[in-house]
Amino acid sequence: MLRKVRLTAALILLCAAFLPLSECSRKDDHKVTSPKTMGQQIYPQSTNDVSYQYAYKSVALDGWTAFTIIAFAWPLLFLFLARRGLSGKKMWVFRVVEVLLAAGSIYWINILTYHSYGATWLYGAYVAVVAVSVFALCGIVAWFSRPPLVGAPA
Repeated sequence: MLRKVRLTAALILLCAAFLPLSECSRKDDHKVTSPKTMGQQIYPQSTNDVSYQYAYKSVALDGWTAFTIIAFAWPLLFLFLARRGLSGKKMWVFRVVEVLLAAGSIYWINILTYHSYGATWLYGAYVAVVAVSVFALCGIVAWFSRPPLVGAPA
């Protein structure tokens, strides 16, 4: 059950890279007041007055691309690595790195949204943060849930 929830969260996070993360007015007051059609609300495009940030647009041929790819794709990699059946210290290191990557992903999403420059978060940022959080929380729950021993009394 946890594996399916984690897989779903990882796929949602990957899809969130194509959702609008934030909007920011290009004017001095940073208030977005223009009316939008339904299509513009779902997938808005930048205009002369408003700029929209998407994670996939930050993927270019520079050093920051790696951070964006890692922030949105690491859960899928970790799901495949977890199937290898790590044990002992390797598993604990793996789990701690997983929690640190989740925190790093949320931090990087905040950077991509330009929130510190006055941008307003849109649904893509919330979807991404919730997906990372669900993935990490299910991983923490998996730490404490152990499969029952075969032949042990119930």
